[in-house]
Amino acid sequence: MHRRVLVIAHGILLVLAVALGLAGQTTDIPKRGYSIPLIDLAQETQRQVIVDREKGQYLGHPTTVLLEDNKTMIVVYPKGHGSGAIIIKRSMDAGLTWSDRLPVPENWATSQETPTIHRVTDPHTGMKRLILFSGLYPCRMAVSENDGATWTPLKPVGDWGGIVTIGHWIEGEQPFIASVRFKLRELDAKANAQRGG
Repeated sequence: MHRRVLVIAHGILLVLAVALGLAGQTTDIPKRGYSIPLIDLAQETQRQVIVDREKGQYLGHPTTVLLEDNKTMIVVYPKGHGSGAIIIKRSMDAGLTWSDRLPVPENWATSQETPTIHRVTDPHTGMKRLILFSGLYPCRMAVSENDGATWTPLKPVGDWGGIVTIGHWIEGEQPFIASVRFKLRELDAKANAQRGG
C-alpha cells in the first residue's frame, strides 16, 4: 500500500544545498550530460514536514507564499493530481507546523488546474494583496486583501489559459505566464476562428 503525503522539505532547493556544501553528500550516479549534483533528501526526515494527508487521496503540487513577517506562510494545492478543489492552509512558524484546512469560496471546488499564489503590491495605492490563479480555460483568479484571511471567488481574467498559469511573478515586472501544456485543439479552433476559418 502506498501512502500519499504532501511534504514540504526544508532546504530542498538544490541551489541552496550546493551553496551550503551539501554537494559532497551525493551518491554515485551515471552521467546525465550535466554536472549538477543530485542530492536525495528522502531519508532526511528531520528536513521534512507533513502539511496534509488524506487516505487514498493524492495531495500534491503545492505553491507557497511567505508573508512579510518572514514567518507566516500560505500553501495552496489541489485535491487531486493537478486538478481538483483548491485547499489552503497557513503556517505561523515558517512551515514547521500547519493549520487545518481553511475555509474557501464555494467555487474553488471547480478548479481545473494546479493553483499558484503570489503576493503583490499596487504601485499606486500601496495596497497589498495575495492573488491566486487557477489555470485551464479560462484562467481564473481570486484575491485576498487581508493576508489570506478571506478570499474572493475565482473569476475569469481573460480569454486565455493553460496549465500552471502565472507560475512566476516578480514585483514590478510583467508576469511570466507559464503554461506547461496547452489543449492544442482548443487553441487551433480559436486561431481558426480569429482567422475567419
